[in-house]
Amino acid sequence: MVLAEKIRNDLKRKHLSQKEAADIIGMPGQNLSSTLQGKRDFPLKESLLLDELLGYPRGYIQHTQTEEKIQRSKASLAQTDYITNKRKILELVKENGGLWSYDSVPYKLDDDTIIEEALLHLQFEDMGLLFNTWSFVHIKRVWKQRLLPQRTRLNTLNTLLYLLFFQ
Repeated sequence: MVLAEKIRNDLKRKHLSQKEAADIIGMPGQNLSSTLQGKRDFPLKESLLLDELLGYPRGYIQHTQTEEKIQRSKASLAQTDYITNKRKILELVKENGGLWSYDSVPYKLDDDTIIEEALLHLQFEDMGLLFNTWSFVHIKRVWKQRLLPQRTRLNTLNTLLYLLFFQ
């Protein structure tokens, strides 16, 4: 709610309370307050009047409000993709013989364990899903902390991972 914070600061700068601003733009004070708390959107008419009152370009509040909604939607979609990708990775790991001690796919494992299991059991053609879910830095850190110390046992795999991904 960067927009709400900006409006509050600009109201203070102009020595206006929210109630005074609401009266000037013809909006009930309670509605302006709940709008600035993110509980509702600015109506067009009132936002244009508030633009004028605060010296913003015409349509600034509507545009910024829309941009913030888009960013929140993108963040929500990214979170959905993250959860979907994690589930798919765990299913692929289980299909490839990992997590063998579990009867079913354990969806509640921590990220580092999922990454470790993926590095151990995913087919190389499925590694893109891993790198689309977590950052390269995070994956490399897990590899260094969890797989590299097992040098003798995982020497061939570690060499392949290094050459293909971490060089």
